[in-house]
Amino acid sequence: MPVVIDTREQTPFRFDKDQVTPIHSTVPVFDYAVCFDPCSWAIERKSVADLVGSLCTKDGWRREMAKIDKARDRFIGLPLIYIVEGTVNDVLFYNYEQHEKVTAQFVFMRISQMIYRHNVHVIFAGSHAADFATLLLKRRHEDITGLESGVRRTRKENELATNDEDGSDPVYSEEGFRPEETDSGMVRQPET
Repeated sequence: MPVVIDTREQTPFRFDKDQVTPIHSTVPVFDYAVCFDPCSWAIERKSVADLVGSLCTKDGWRREMAKIDKARDRFIGLPLIYIVEGTVNDVLFYNYEQHEKVTAQFVFMRISQMIYRHNVHVIFAGSHAADFATLLLKRRHEDITGLESGVRRTRKENELATNDEDGSDPVYSEEGFRPEETDSGMVRQPET
């Protein structure tokens, strides 16, 4: 699978050569993308030091929010994903001396804002970050090439494939997920 690695990546993932053919070029938003993706969907890679630096200064936070907004505009309907090359404990026990008045609690608060307010999936993958990235990129590659069904899909079909498995969007009410209706219009009661 051909994967574009942004030329600004200083220490790119070391992908399994049997699964990924790396191509160094510019990725419009984030760091790693599948070649020939019409949406240029990509994932963002962060070391723990980069994550902390991006979240704990005003300028870093503004840049991250601008990047997330740009990605959201490009990746309509697709997930925004940050893969962290570290664990939650790495963030918890990070040496915060160089960042005055910053604590792990502040960094976790910013991460929770990214997740809840901006719908960013933050994955702490530790030493398996490249493997996790490969799986996500492979999934996207399958979606855009139609390898799952054995048939190449159109862009519209790709958009529809991002919905639930049955092709329909989930329906929500004030109480949460709306119960499913049967063909007769009756509401199916949850099994007890």
